[in-house]
Amino acid sequence: MKTRIFALGLAVLLVFTMLAGCSGGNSGAGSDSSTGSSQPAPAQQEYPITVNDVEIKEAPTSVVTLSPSLADVMTALKYETLLTGRSEDCTAEDLASLPTVGTAKNLDMDKLKELKPQLVLTEEALSESQVKELNDAGITVLVQTPATTRETFETLYTNIGSALKGGITGFTEAQEKAQNMLMTLDDINRLIPASNTPITACYLYDTTGAVVTGDTFASELIEFAGAINVAGSSKNGKMELSALTTSNPNYIFCSSEVKEKLSNDETLSKLKAVQDGKVIVMEPELMDLQGSTIIEAVTLMAGAMYPPLSRLLPSLLPLLPRLPPLRPAVPVLRRLPAETPPILSPRAPQ
Repeated sequence: MKTRIFALGLAVLLVFTMLAGCSGGNSGAGSDSSTGSSQPAPAQQEYPITVNDVEIKEAPTSVVTLSPSLADVMTALKYETLLTGRSEDCTAEDLASLPTVGTAKNLDMDKLKELKPQLVLTEEALSESQVKELNDAGITVLVQTPATTRETFETLYTNIGSALKGGITGFTEAQEKAQNMLMTLDDINRLIPASNTPITACYLYDTTGAVVTGDTFASELIEFAGAINVAGSSKNGKMELSALTTSNPNYIFCSSEVKEKLSNDETLSKLKAVQDGKVIVMEPELMDLQGSTIIEAVTLMAGAMYPPLSRLLPSLLPLLPRLPPLRPAVPVLRRLPAETPPILSPRAPQ
């Protein structure tokens, strides 16, 4: 009975959200009147276009990506048909047939030049000599770093869109996609039942202190899913194990290998999440990729921490992306310093 009531409440909230999203403002790029902040605007022409100080003279028809996340972004934008090569760490099933060129750190320059791409996308900068060699071969190299906030998430998309489809068309398509994805995450967050009791969580990459820290977009995903990231005040992907044991999160997300190590570790096995059986297997790709995978990551985490959502989100998610990008999506949760008690705490299950 409670589940039916909760489901009805979610349906009502969804309808309200859709109506609110359709009711105000002008769509498209430009100034956001509700916040007073200005959004990035498209270029005056399609090409030539300058992205991250790199000039792209024409629309590329052949692209090699050296980044799994940028490949995921291209797939989200439906630009993956431009790909003619990939790095070995781009392991998405849909890209398996593409030839590989090593990795960004160990690049096979000969194989890359044989593919004759017009553009190479990478998150990690290549050496000056590699860039010169590729430029001399008529290959442009574009470095695009990962997003760390919702603002840079939109910039990530508009940069890739502009580079691949033009400063007007590509920019607009990519901006709309990024805004819709962020709005979907906000709408998932709004479906979390309210409570004054905070839920805390973290994502562990290993048992030596490698975690999702507050200077990453993955930390935002934990918050979208309705939890306070206990490593939110840490930086550079590291957290002291003593701080982890002190914060003692309610939930831990990690790979199956890390989960096994936690159970066998004399100290970490005493963590509340381990003791309560709330260590949830979630492969690191879900936290690291910044295409449509972010929706999957938040859905998985929210469903694990709020079980009713695990049954309801699959049927509700197909409706959420239909919301037009008409309003700014402001996160419900805010990251606080570790020593500060939460003012607005994430919602806990009833």
